[in-house]
Amino acid sequence: MKNIAKEKILNNELCLGVGLRQSRTVDIGKIMATSGYDWLFIDMEHNSMDIDIASQISVAAQDAGITPIVANSWMHFMNAEVAVMTGGDPTAETLAGIRSHMNKVDDISGAPAMDAATADAYIAAFTADWTAASTLDAKLELWAEELWKTQRGNGTDAYNSYRRNGYPKNLQPTVEPDPGPFPVSMWYPQNYAANNSNVTQKTDLTGRVFWNTNGPAVD
Repeated sequence: MKNIAKEKILNNELCLGVGLRQSRTVDIGKIMATSGYDWLFIDMEHNSMDIDIASQISVAAQDAGITPIVANSWMHFMNAEVAVMTGGDPTAETLAGIRSHMNKVDDISGAPAMDAATADAYIAAFTADWTAASTLDAKLELWAEELWKTQRGNGTDAYNSYRRNGYPKNLQPTVEPDPGPFPVSMWYPQNYAANNSNVTQKTDLTGRVFWNTNGPAVD
């Protein structure tokens, strides 16, 4: 299967992509390919798109000559979080997320090969720690630490996860002696607040967005 985006990156060529959040139809791949883009990032965090729709868009995008991208390991960790929220067991998805991320790193061109036995030993050690964790809180701490390891270079999703659920709890304290409340939202863009008469700029960053009901409330 041809990967246009990967080929261009390996050849040090300009590789343009676009994030997909609202579209739900398979023609978006052909539209973006015709517009000159090389890859299509299918954002499954900030919308209600399910796996079936993402799969259909991915297949159609590949056929149109544009590379579809979905962070596989990230989805496993999110599925584990959803399992907790719905009374399910997050174990299988957490382990799958760790394994998937290791495979992703191992596939990076030019990176040192990852020894399979070492990867197996790491997951076995994690599984032992997971089994020994006697509370859901302890398991979520382990889950979050592994999720954050997959977020290298992506501080946005790590921040969103932390403000959503408050894990991991063992973060290094800020060196600022009086940092104030943890920001659980951001300021509205100034041009948006200034030009939209229905918007009032926030007075601080402690106001939660609608989906944030379990995040940290720390000073």
